Amino acid sequence: MSFAAEPYGVFAADLIANLTGGTSRLRFHYLETELPFQIPEHERVLPETLRVTGLASGLFTTFVSGRDFVLSVDGAVEWRHVVPGEALPGATVPDLGTDVWVGFDRRPGGPPPVLTDRNPGSITRTLAESFALELAVISHQLDGVYSGSFVATAGGRDLDQLAALVGVERRGVTQAAGEVVLARSTPAPADVTVVAGTLVSTSADAPIAVTVETTATVTLRRGTVSAQAPVRALAAGPAGVAAARTLTVLHRPIFGIEEVLNPEPMAFRGGAETDEDLRARIQYSLARSGRGTRDALVGALMTVEGIREQDVLVEEDHLAFPGVVKVTIATKLTEAAAVLARAALDEARPAGVRVDDNLLVPAPAAPTLAENTGGGGDGPTSGVALEGVFMPLEARLTVTPGDTGLTDEQRRRLEDDTAAALIAAVEALGVGEPVIYNRLVSAVMAVSGVLDAVIDIGPKDRPAGEPLKRYNVRPPVPGARAQLEVGNLAVTLRGERVVVDLSVVVERRGLAASAEPEAALGAARADIERRLVEALALTPPVLTPAALLGMLDPTADYAVEELSYRVELIDEGVRVTASNVTVPLGPAQQVWVRSVVVTETQVGS
Repeated sequence: MSFAAEPYGVFAADLIANLTGGTSRLRFHYLETELPFQIPEHERVLPETLRVTGLASGLFTTFVSGRDFVLSVDGAVEWRHVVPGEALPGATVPDLGTDVWVGFDRRPGGPPPVLTDRNPGSITRTLAESFALELAVISHQLDGVYSGSFVATAGGRDLDQLAALVGVERRGVTQAAGEVVLARSTPAPADVTVVAGTLVSTSADAPIAVTVETTATVTLRRGTVSAQAPVRALAAGPAGVAAARTLTVLHRPIFGIEEVLNPEPMAFRGGAETDEDLRARIQYSLARSGRGTRDALVGALMTVEGIREQDVLVEEDHLAFPGVVKVTIATKLTEAAAVLARAALDEARPAGVRVDDNLLVPAPAAPTLAENTGGGGDGPTSGVALEGVFMPLEARLTVTPGDTGLTDEQRRRLEDDTAAALIAAVEALGVGEPVIYNRLVSAVMAVSGVLDAVIDIGPKDRPAGEPLKRYNVRPPVPGARAQLEVGNLAVTLRGERVVVDLSVVVERRGLAASAEPEAALGAARADIERRLVEALALTPPVLTPAALLGMLDPTADYAVEELSYRVELIDEGVRVTASNVTVPLGPAQQVWVRSVVVTETQVGS
């Protein structure tokens, strides 16, 4: 059911119309099966007095004749829409499935009305307006009742009552408040977001154990080393007061955040929790409170330190494994954390459903029924170990810095930042998600100071001799999760540029041989530039005219007959320019094709 308060003017107009011979509240449903709205012929509609009201986008709306609808010659209200629910440009149509009310005055011809005076101050109008005012007040009160029934629109005391239904209370001045600083030792390579509701606790050596949660979503911006987040204690009274510099433990590790600390002690300050904050906690509680749903199982596991949402895969197939839900947890857990995760799953699972997980925790033996009792022996237990949880990756990252004059310290920092960005991009993938090559490159390119990046990647357990490639990597089984560790990532930072100006002589072939020379040679030059840029993305061991010529196989449009170049580089601090010389290259050097001049073989030469 949808409801919206009707304005006083609509009530008054409908009452006056009904009292003086017109009609109102002719009810229709905005459904495809009831279109168009046919007004009976005996109603004798006076077209210029037609009034149509209803709900549009959840609001009470008076629709406009000619813009939103038209009245046909046979008395049908026809809406200006493409299909029901999709209005034509500039038009407004009712919400699908809602009631639409039609009112109008009648043409002369029927029995005359008993009351006819509609003038201001008349008895008819005064009575109608007085009654309409009371109806409008009640309508607005009902609108408040309707809005107060939903978490998204309720506020104040109404929201407190809804919160009580899910066991949540508005936090007031009895909860201590303060701030924590989320920090890292080096500037962040990308934005790191810490969502509201993140839990932080005191360390084990603190005088009292205190747990707080962030009350707002904050972002540690790229290039910065810290961000502040407001927090509020979960426990009321003195039990929630943490001393300065004691809140140091994040319940769930956040990649990119190395430490957390409260510089000032918690204190009782401010007012009660806002409606917006309380509404967010209610919605979070509703999403995580049900038993047996995916969100309930994931939410239960996320209460264990070290488990994030992307670390969990929940699979359910009523045909393949009826009555069983498979849960794969792809993260490293201590034995104590694994025990807590198993307990959380047991608490969240629905009755009659078995949860198979890959937690390596000894499951308590189920009692075996004696043979003479008719029992069937040991029943199934949880704790089934699932194979292939992780898909270890190996990667080689080649980074071209925007500035070739970096110091050794700056180069090391750029290497660390790009490696961290790549590992974070893989770490953010969920269980069963493929590794998308372009997303990894985008994550590295987002690091400040990176001009270009090339990633060669592949499974660590690939067949011997199979090279790393630039492609998407899919998990071998649905429950596997990609994993890239620091030891399996090699980062190469390219250094000084070797600038090359090429002169190429080609022979036109195929359709290009009969095309306009200027256009054909221009297309060949663009293709040669593209092919060389791709081939030189990784630096060759040596630069020679023959090596470059070997990168340019004949195509259907041209073949390279001759190639020469003029190279410019810095050798021991001296800028050197030479033609067609052999240049040994190190893996950190970059070959840049600055220009390509293409000519063609002269006939008869």
